[in-house]
Amino acid sequence: MTQYEQVLSALKKIGGHGTLDEIYNAIDNIDSWGAKNKKASIASYLSRGLEITKHNETWIYIFAKEITKIDIYCSDSMIYPAIAKKSDNKWKIFGISMILGFGRAEYEKFLFNTEFDDLIPFNSMSGVSYVAVKKGILWGLIRLRQNPEFSAYKEYYKIIIESEAIDINAMDELGREIKMIEDIKYSDVEYLKKKYKVENPNDIRDYIINNTAYYYRNVDKTIIEKSGKDYEVFLNFGIALAIEGTIRMKKNDCTYGFVFVWDAIRDIYKIYNDEGVILDEYENVSDIFDDNWVMDL
Repeated sequence: MTQYEQVLSALKKIGGHGTLDEIYNAIDNIDSWGAKNKKASIASYLSRGLEITKHNETWIYIFAKEITKIDIYCSDSMIYPAIAKKSDNKWKIFGISMILGFGRAEYEKFLFNTEFDDLIPFNSMSGVSYVAVKKGILWGLIRLRQNPEFSAYKEYYKIIIESEAIDINAMDELGREIKMIEDIKYSDVEYLKKKYKVENPNDIRDYIINNTAYYYRNVDKTIIEKSGKDYEVFLNFGIALAIEGTIRMKKNDCTYGFVFVWDAIRDIYKIYNDEGVILDEYENVSDIFDDNWVMDL
């Protein structure tokens, strides 16, 4: 069971609604998580869960919500390689047609030239992820991989993708390979899941923590000096290198906090402390820096 599935299971166990503390206490094996701040990790999963919403301080599992859009990713990059959209009970997968900057892109490139009756995403930040796709009663498999040459974590991704070379013809503008590796011919999706071990991906965050590879801490600190381009630093630099899905922040009064990457991508600018309490909320990135916050590199 993935950590997100553990969070979802805990939320269901306490009746489908609860505070961050209540959900934390309902996770049976929380001590086995490698994250330094487990509550921050849980809050990150909750904030980006398609089946979860929030009212005041209560997280709510939406039992009957129909999902019509799914983000597809294979690493912690700020721009997704692809998205899946559902219309007229059919799924289409779209890749990047134009990069707009500041963590945004347009998705109008129709991938694989076909519609699917169903799909199951197996997203991961490990560098490799999969999407099982169904037509009729048969299943196939799409794979996404991060090209090591397009990442600060080259050695890690070289290990993860192993010896099979990246297919340049299937690569998007940001260095992610998106390729159908198993034709739609399998009657049992469980066979594909077992063959590719899609439910137990390695995670780049574990690699970073275990190898003390905080590359971003070696960057010249002048990059966070206040300027007219603070928002570019925040969205184009901070998101790409954030660990555990957060951008760490600090203030000149010695206050520390973080912004969730997933919030920032959606233009939600809330700064939390390490207990998951909202410290400040802003309309845009410029307001964050005007209030004397900087990135804590």
